[in-house]
Amino acid sequence: MSDESLKLIIRNIGNSEIPVSSTTKINWLLKDSEQNIICNQLWNATDSLIVGDTYCQSGCDTNLPVKGTREIILNISNASHGCFMGGYSNNTMFYFKIDFAGVTATGGSFSKDPASA
Repeated sequence: MSDESLKLIIRNIGNSEIPVSSTTKINWLLKDSEQNIICNQLWNATDSLIVGDTYCQSGCDTNLPVKGTREIILNISNASHGCFMGGYSNNTMFYFKIDFAGVTATGGSFSKDPASA
């Protein structure tokens, strides 16, 4: 696979901003369909070459205001970064949790889209 990205749409239904700026420590945990941990990494919005971080291509530039909605695109195409899903079959189910610097958290699931293979 030459390029893989994960698009997340998040909405702030709380009563304070969600920290999503390039200086915020946002951690995410990604598991496969067997609940095996694929990666547990920080998002990095400034440098796509930092090994051990997941690069946030877009949407990680400013905090998310109350009632705001944001599209976030994570680049997970580099196998050396640990969150690479290229070895998984299409339609594989994945589970994730995101911790926004201890302010709030979210999670969910998705399946690998055959169109991105």
